[in-house]
Amino acid sequence: MEEEVKVSTSEMLKSASMNGVYVSLVPIVIAVLIFVMNPSFIMMGVLGILSFILTYILVVVLSIKYRKEKLDNRMKYADALVYTLVVGLVASIISSVFSAFYQYVIDPSYIDNMAVRMQNFMEAQNVPQAQVDEAIDEIMKAKEVGAFLVSQLKSILIFNLLIILFAPLFVKKSAPVF
Repeated sequence: MEEEVKVSTSEMLKSASMNGVYVSLVPIVIAVLIFVMNPSFIMMGVLGILSFILTYILVVVLSIKYRKEKLDNRMKYADALVYTLVVGLVASIISSVFSAFYQYVIDPSYIDNMAVRMQNFMEAQNVPQAQVDEAIDEIMKAKEVGAFLVSQLKSILIFNLLIILFAPLFVKKSAPVF
């Protein structure tokens, strides 16, 4: 049986953190594209889904690259779990800081514009006015810093839960049995 390659925890965390920085660029670039392009409400949703998919793929690809380069192409599930979790946490924190900076400094009218877009979209779909008003109220709550932080925390938890559940399955690779 071949000997397992060991990498120090600090080296693994450094690599995962750096990859987290790279992964955080996906939602940031998508946000900048949205700012520059000013797309329709539906297109913004499509770009959001695209951002999530690209981010997830990048987490898996960078984690596999680390496994191949540093671990002789072998990684236990637990190690893959920790690695992808760190990548996801770093990426989530950086993109959340960018979101706050964008929303409160670069474009303080972002929430108001989003509310108008949502209202126009819902009215075009003949949604009852009571539901439109409720949706707009929810969007306007995001203007409060506390609500923004709670929203970002929920996003981080959901994203990382998905990483915890699925990414390590693609990243782990055991030594051959024979």
